[in-house]
Amino acid sequence: MKKLLLIVIAILVTSCATTNKFIAKQERAIGTNISDYIAKNGYPDSSYTLPNGNKVYIYEKNEIISAPTFMIPIVTKDGIWYEKEEQFIDQRVCKLYLETTPTGKIIRYDFKGNSCVSN
Repeated sequence: MKKLLLIVIAILVTSCATTNKFIAKQERAIGTNISDYIAKNGYPDSSYTLPNGNKVYIYEKNEIISAPTFMIPIVTKDGIWYEKEEQFIDQRVCKLYLETTPTGKIIRYDFKGNSCVSN
């Protein structure tokens, strides 16, 4: 029962979003200007300049998903009835790094986390 609920919640949360679609989106960004990327995706959460003059833009997503506490009725083989309390909590994170040339051309990306997905 618990596994089924977790699967249903995961499907609802991610819908059709996948990591492969996320990667494809970042691959399409290679060679484009960071200004265009920002116009489509919003401002990054932070950025820094590398010693070679290139710049790294960082997008971060951090969310906690929880389902309300629910009771699972359980009957043992001895006929004893009790309820077990369950709650689902999951932390989803994604950190995207976009590196650009000094002129703003996106040249590479990297990402970390368990929620780097896109539709």
